[in-house]
Amino acid sequence: MKKLFYIILAILILFIAIIIINKNFYNVSHIERLFKIKAADSVKINKIILKNNNKTIILEKQNSEWQLNNSFKADNQCITDFFNVLSKLELHSILPEGYSENFSENKNTKVELYKNNKLWKLFYISPFDSSGNKLIFKPLNKNKTLLLEIPNRKFNLYAFFTTNYTYWLNKLLINYYPFQIEKIKLEYSADTSSSFEIIIKNNQYIVSPIYQQKNTVNIDYKKVSLYFGFFCNIYVDKILECDKTVKDSIINSIPVYKMYIKPRQDIERQYNFYQIKEKKVNENGKIIDINPYYCYVNIKGDTTVFYIKYIEIDPIIKTLKYFNKE
Repeated sequence: MKKLFYIILAILILFIAIIIINKNFYNVSHIERLFKIKAADSVKINKIILKNNNKTIILEKQNSEWQLNNSFKADNQCITDFFNVLSKLELHSILPEGYSENFSENKNTKVELYKNNKLWKLFYISPFDSSGNKLIFKPLNKNKTLLLEIPNRKFNLYAFFTTNYTYWLNKLLINYYPFQIEKIKLEYSADTSSSFEIIIKNNQYIVSPIYQQKNTVNIDYKKVSLYFGFFCNIYVDKILECDKTVKDSIINSIPVYKMYIKPRQDIERQYNFYQIKEKKVNENGKIIDINPYYCYVNIKGDTTVFYIKYIEIDPIIKTLKYFNKE
């Protein structure tokens, strides 16, 4: 009888243990569904909205391409990194109720995820401490506040939820292969004799001065051919964030260079480059009026002004004499 009793007791204990384990597994699984993003989910998500400190980032998939605030191409790698973080996050702990009560929505990032244009998930997220390698997660209309992490990874997870416009921007400004270009024109405001136009016609380069009646340069067509290879992978550095008046004053000023690029089977684009005028004292104590490292660039017809390094555009900003035979 005693043996039977112990067998029944052992079965009961095992049964209770299974119930407890299953219940805990269900609770953890249920909680993980609040923040976990699977690969299948990321494919269906077509819109991401991030709001923080009066800044709003809207990332929307249009014709398989992600757009930033309906104005520019977004950086696809940043989108991929965002989904990767959400897919790898794990529950570290459930925070005490005090965290939920003290959680200020105004000081954290509001995240909205849409599937097929319908709101799918909405939550608030903030860094647990200055390192940002743990995140405080609060779903909308849920009492629980969670502490999330990616195990064995020590980097700033909160950075992937930034509302910094430049971070999400595809910074690629000009990217044409030689066979894609039909015409290039470069105008100098200070030295019109350096301005030129190059047209490709019947697989031949036609190089012409813009403000001279006669071309006085003996053209080296090998240089011209190499020049067309410099129009790939030209990146801006960041967006100029300022009020409309300052932007308008820059756009309405005289650019130091005007570059026109006419791709085949596409419209011509005009890129205006402006000097950045600022008074700084260099190491020798001299006042410098012009920033020697950066200039502004604006695409005509758009209101956005970017910073770009001179070294980035140096290969394409050439004078007419550059093409002269040596």
